[in-house]
This record gives sequence, structure tokens and C-alpha cells, in this order.
Amino acid sequence: MDVLTVSLGLLLYRVFFAALIIPHAVPKFSSKSRQQAKQSMSQMGLGGLMDVGGLVEILAGIAVLLGFLWIAASWILVVFGIGVTLIAKTKFKKPFLTLTQPGYDFELFYVASAILFVLTGPGIFSVDHVLSIPSTL
Repeated sequence: MDVLTVSLGLLLYRVFFAALIIPHAVPKFSSKSRQQAKQSMSQMGLGGLMDVGGLVEILAGIAVLLGFLWIAASWILVVFGIGVTLIAKTKFKKPFLTLTQPGYDFELFYVASAILFVLTGPGIFSVDHVLSIPSTL
């Protein structure tokens, strides 16, 4: 496959990824149920993680969308995704996947995507490419 085709595929994947992660973060800052969610997180010993998580999701989502500071954003998403997956499984007791309740499959999708980002780079349709910033290992 040529560079143009691969880069176009990566661009489309980046757009879809950002379209999922950014709106997922916005309610953490603006939702009416924000206080309730923050209280339940505090009771589990995870008080400040909602704000940090929302900020990571928004900033990393924008970086992925633009293909900017790719290596840093990708590694942050890998570490963040693993942490969120562990919290979903251990603290929230989510199953992997069911038809009746949310599982931690969504969190694993983020981890798998972030690993893909680390391994591939953003492609030629990215800010890093335009600015000649190294974006692969």
C-alpha cells in the first residue's frame, strides 16, 4: 500500500477516534450530574481523576485529530487508557461486554487505538508532518 492511501486511512481513523473521545469528555465539565459523578468518584478514592480524565481526553483527542505532538499524545493515551480500563474493571466492577450493561470494551478500544497510534504515526496529513516533527518510534 502506498503512503497516500495509508495516510488517508489514518486520517479517517483519527477523525472518528476524536469524534468519540472529545464528546465523551465534555460532560465531565458541563453536565448537571457532574457533582454526583464527582462525589461517587471521591467515595472510591478517585476524586480528582474526573477532571484530569476529561482534560486528557479533550487535549489528546485534539492532538490526535490534528496529528500534533503525536508521540506524546499517543503514549499519554496508552497509559491513560490502561488506567481507565483497570478502574472500570476493579472499582466499577464492569464486565468485559454484556448486552444489558456497559462493559469495559469501550475502554479497551481506546487502548488498542492508542497502541496503533504509537506504532504507526499520524501519516502525512498531520501537523507533525507539515512541521517535520518526528512522530514514530
